[in-house]
Amino acid sequence: MTHPHRPRPGGLLAAAGALALLAGCGAQPAARTSPSPRATASPSPTPAPSAAPSPSPTVPRAIPAGMQVTDVSFVSPTVGFALGENCLAAATCQAVIVTTADGGVTWSAAAAPAAAVGGAPVTTASGAAANGVAHLTFASPLDGWAWGPGLYATSDGAASWSRVATAGVVLSLAVVGGQVWAVEADCGGGTAGGACPLVLESAPQSGGSWSPVSGLPATDAVAASLTATTGADAWLEAVVPSASGGGTALLLDATTDGGTAWVARSVPCREAAPGVADPLGAYGASTLWLGCVSQPAAGNQAKAIYTSADGGASWSLASSTGPAAAGVPAAQGRIPTGGYLDQLALTGPATGWMALGRGTLLTSLDGGRTWTGAIPVNAVAAGSGVVRVSFAGGSGFAIADGVSLPGGTSASAVVYHATLSGGGWAPVPLG
Repeated sequence: MTHPHRPRPGGLLAAAGALALLAGCGAQPAARTSPSPRATASPSPTPAPSAAPSPSPTVPRAIPAGMQVTDVSFVSPTVGFALGENCLAAATCQAVIVTTADGGVTWSAAAAPAAAVGGAPVTTASGAAANGVAHLTFASPLDGWAWGPGLYATSDGAASWSRVATAGVVLSLAVVGGQVWAVEADCGGGTAGGACPLVLESAPQSGGSWSPVSGLPATDAVAASLTATTGADAWLEAVVPSASGGGTALLLDATTDGGTAWVARSVPCREAAPGVADPLGAYGASTLWLGCVSQPAAGNQAKAIYTSADGGASWSLASSTGPAAAGVPAAQGRIPTGGYLDQLALTGPATGWMALGRGTLLTSLDGGRTWTGAIPVNAVAAGSGVVRVSFAGGSGFAIADGVSLPGGTSASAVVYHATLSGGGWAPVPLG
């Protein structure tokens, strides 16, 4: 697929002060053209490691005390994995992975990549920071990946991990039609105003060599996020320097055939917070919800939720915090300013979930117009909020740290579980 001519993103200027609410139609994003020949933009397939997996740390008998959780991935209502960090036993916060086979009632420690927990700038080309992990994605009880900015794979249910060579730092990862896709920032040839060319590589989810997905439009970005559903449909958000030369803008491309062809979609967000792709949730092949957000500050963030019933070809405003200003939607529906929007997830065409850093888990049953708390906000007020949620087979799982439990006790790490057919979210301490 060829995009209309749009000049490649120019220099990225530092934005002064907080960004305005990123909603409504505003400055045009940087234009994209066909890629010029570039050796590193189309890397040769990276062979899967033929040697035995690199040694993993000895599996502890118990979950480390003080563990904090950063991501969760369930493949069924009973089998799930969580990524956390142990900052007590080493100078850097080392990755910890725990697993459950009974729907989160009990957890046990598994092997983890020999990596620190935390992200790295898009321009990080090498070094220990580029080897760290911040996210966890499993496609089956055996096959999973710890990623961002490094990439590690397991094919034995987290009994061992192998490092995967990449073209650059991994910005996002998703399973698309039996393949695992990794969006990477290839900064080997330098950056364009702080942005790096995006590379999309894929491999069979059960293991095998990685190779480029060649149809992706040429884009220099400072952040990217990949969203996929159960078929061959996927959407790629890219945060790029704006065409006007100040601030950043959001681009959205969609594929319905597993990456062979991509179509540029419209974006209702006026701008994009630097380095952060606005959260996108998908259900089926056509239902999308997009959260347009401002730069967070002091526990608050302006938010607007847009919905699409045609895969992103058109959008409607469902709710907005306001306030009304030039180019910014006035307050609409019911959506709080408190909390930082980390994730949007859909479990039906009219049912969505919002995970909020410095906040809690919210849900909407009316197409994103009104939002209510699924987990009491006072239960997570002492921690970093409810930052991730995972759904599988009618069950939902959310993670939080610094939680106040019923009875007045507390826990450093908790996984909340709920059956979506009814009932509240019950906390299960991890350590």
